[in-house]
Amino acid sequence: MLSSSSVLDTSRRPRGARTRISSTDAGSLVIDVPAAGLSTSTLFGGAFTAAWFSAIVPATFSAGAPLLFMAPFWLAGGLVAKQSLFDPAKATSLTVGEFAWEVTQSVAGLVKVASDGGPTSELDGASVDVSAFVNGVPVYVCRLVAGADEWTIGEGLPEAELQWIALEVNAHLAALKGGAAVERW
Repeated sequence: MLSSSSVLDTSRRPRGARTRISSTDAGSLVIDVPAAGLSTSTLFGGAFTAAWFSAIVPATFSAGAPLLFMAPFWLAGGLVAKQSLFDPAKATSLTVGEFAWEVTQSVAGLVKVASDGGPTSELDGASVDVSAFVNGVPVYVCRLVAGADEWTIGEGLPEAELQWIALEVNAHLAALKGGAAVERW
């Protein structure tokens, strides 16, 4: 029987993966994806955001600047700030049990920013897709699909690690749906 801290088969684990995948005594799949953290793109994005808002704030409050005209500039700056500062600081925890699943995303491990869950039977699975191109280089995410709802997991992780996460989620769901023993790890 597996303990609550048992780690899954490491033969499929990509080299350098930071994600922790384990199972509980009850056979629930537990995936902990750490925050991507600081990188050169985070630092450049933060510097660009600071420079952008240092120009937009005075322009917004100067005489004669129509507020409606400035709204797209605020929106663009906010989007860059979210993608370069907020998203890399977001960690994700996913638990998939026999009857229920839950995904929780938090910033700095302290502030819960999103949480959802429901019956495991409504989970359709996970896939890896390109979310954007940055300077011609694809940025991948793992998508968890539950009916019409979708969660992205692992922004900023390498494609191989995301493929590993999707593989483990899909294998676990297949084992649950097929009635196979979940203790396959």
